[in-house]
Amino acid sequence: MAPSHDFQWREDHPRTRIYQIGFNKAATLSLHVFFLRNGIRSVHWDQGRLSESIHANAAHGRPLFAEYSQCQAFTDMEHLTHAQGPRSATQDLFEAMYAQDPGGLFIFNTRPLDAWLQSRWQQAEYVPRYRTLLGDDDDAILDHWRAEYLSHRRRVLEFFAGSARFLYFDINHHGAAELCAFLARHGFHLDPRHYGHYHRAEQMYDQQTRNLHIDRLRDAALYLYQHENDLKNAAVLMRMASELRPLGAYVFQRAEAWERELSAHAAAAVPDDDRDA
Repeated sequence: MAPSHDFQWREDHPRTRIYQIGFNKAATLSLHVFFLRNGIRSVHWDQGRLSESIHANAAHGRPLFAEYSQCQAFTDMEHLTHAQGPRSATQDLFEAMYAQDPGGLFIFNTRPLDAWLQSRWQQAEYVPRYRTLLGDDDDAILDHWRAEYLSHRRRVLEFFAGSARFLYFDINHHGAAELCAFLARHGFHLDPRHYGHYHRAEQMYDQQTRNLHIDRLRDAALYLYQHENDLKNAAVLMRMASELRPLGAYVFQRAEAWERELSAHAAAAVPDDDRDA
């Protein structure tokens, strides 16, 4: 199954696969957008189908990512079940991922425990599902998550101790510089500008209203560019739309193209004597 986005894939990247094996609510979407915008075929969550297929393949002895063979980066590998609650392929099967692909790259994305607990508590579907499993004792739910966090962290750090193919990525202390440096050591030369902090918009806003406003930004940018010959402000508005709609390939590609056009105009305006100085 290939990514459904219309981003332009770069064929000069290494074919090495990249696995995000840390926690949800710890920049999984930000990593996904970073990969997409750098031309890497990435898949994120896929409505839970990514994790479901990995678990099913593990149970039947098949290649874990058989349905996603065209993808190169994998993020947010989790799905919800009625009987067991959320299941995470990264927590259940990261050792199996390594066994099937020891040449892959593994990114353990994390954040301080209290911040992670707070962020997870705010995700709409989690608390009701765990109350069904564990009862209405909220302290028991938090204790369960705390134990899950500490156990997974310990197992991952022990398993990958000393590995050059492993990155410990604390989103409170690390960013684009650490991410790009790690990937550059393995042949990926990526643009750090494409790493930002993104969230699932539907958790914060009414999605229909949000999309309406983003469309207005996009349309205003197109009007300025096409009818007012105002490249500078058009680029600013399109970049705003791109940041608000991180998975929107069209707004991202327009913003990138117009910013390159602005840079070319600025370079052309520099007198030759100044250029030589």
